Amino acid sequence: MPMKLRNFAACAAILLLLLFILLGADRAAQWFDSPSTYPEYRESYEETSKRLPNATMAQVLKSELYHRPCTDDQGREASSLCSQWRSVDAAQRSARWSWWQMFFSASAVVGLIGTLYLNLEAWRKARDSQNDTARALKHAEESANSMASVAEALHKQFGLLEINTNTNQAIATTQKQVAILQLRAYISVNIGSAVYQDSKRPLRFEAKPIMLNSGHTPARGIKFRIKSDILPVPLPLDFVFDDPLETSGDGFLPPHQSVTMSALMDRLINDADVEAVMRNIGQALYVWGDVSYADAFDQSHNTKFCHRVIWFYDEKNEPSQVNGYYIPGGNWAT
Repeated sequence: MPMKLRNFAACAAILLLLLFILLGADRAAQWFDSPSTYPEYRESYEETSKRLPNATMAQVLKSELYHRPCTDDQGREASSLCSQWRSVDAAQRSARWSWWQMFFSASAVVGLIGTLYLNLEAWRKARDSQNDTARALKHAEESANSMASVAEALHKQFGLLEINTNTNQAIATTQKQVAILQLRAYISVNIGSAVYQDSKRPLRFEAKPIMLNSGHTPARGIKFRIKSDILPVPLPLDFVFDDPLETSGDGFLPPHQSVTMSALMDRLINDADVEAVMRNIGQALYVWGDVSYADAFDQSHNTKFCHRVIWFYDEKNEPSQVNGYYIPGGNWAT
């Protein structure tokens, strides 16, 4: 039943109960105020004379013709009849009070029904309130779960943003490093050329390796050390090259430009051994050293080199071309 209809029915029942109580109270008042139900009868002259012995004839004639019995000073016969009437009157009054008790009992039943109805409504309200509370708790739990999901999603998003930021930073750093690697100066030392010993000219063995900047920016503050000597072929496994003592140059080398270095031997060998040295038979001309420099990004670098020089001969058995070998472990760069 809808709420409005239930309220209307309750109000109507209360109004009917009030009306019933008012009507019952009015009827009860009528019962209490009603005259005696004893029957009336007409007195004769003799009965009036007996009832009023000291009255004159005129007074007797003027007395009431109707008399209500069961008054004081009645005879024995009247008293017996009065007793019967009083019994009837008591029975009637008892019936009236029984009806009155029934009326209040009915009112109590109506009140009990109203109380039960109100208790039922209170129980329904409590049940609805409990259901609303349960739904509210469920919605609150769902909201909390949703908020937790949102927080977790935001945490993941922030994690992804952090990863993305770190990745972009790493990419930027890598791009910077790649740009530096692509643009910096690279100094390498090639075989170059050489001069063999000739006592007729006179000449000593001299190695002339080429320093080349293969990078895209200049090399600055270039310093190099270089030395040459006649050493065995092949070299012993435990052979250690002497460090050049002198440092030469403090120069500048543009990109894709080269410069020839020179390492003149500080001694002569037997002329009979010159051709063997040139052909790398048992011994050969070696040149070694290192180059230090700074690139355009103010980073310092070093290049180390070690070559073995050989001459090739033509059909006339004349030296026609100079070449060489890079000694394993003796050539590296930063």
